[in-house]
Amino acid sequence: MTRKEQILSMIGRLDDDVSYDRVLYHLEVMKRVEIGMEQAANGQVHDLEEVFDELLSEDAESQTHPNGPGKTGPPGRQAVHRPGLAKGGRKLPALAPGRAAKAPKLPGKRRDGGRNRQS
Repeated sequence: MTRKEQILSMIGRLDDDVSYDRVLYHLEVMKRVEIGMEQAANGQVHDLEEVFDELLSEDAESQTHPNGPGKTGPPGRQAVHRPGLAKGGRKLPALAPGRAAKAPKLPGKRRDGGRNRQS
């Protein structure tokens, strides 16, 4: 089956009211599958054990980084979490025991659809 026949067959299976985005999505999937099949036929594949070993070695490298486990970048550039302080060193207001912090009110649409307005 030629590529054109495969594309026409795929389009023929789609709904009559299909969107352009959906058609493009399916074309992209078909393209990637074809590329993957060609790579497999040419031997351009990775053995699962090789990939797993590579991931383990990358994890081991990150564990021995001078900044500590999982850290990247030059030393001394990490953000430090200080409980009770906001960005810029401002103090956070204390919450009453058992109460969760409320999200700040943002401009825009109201969650209640404009109902319950105070006059």
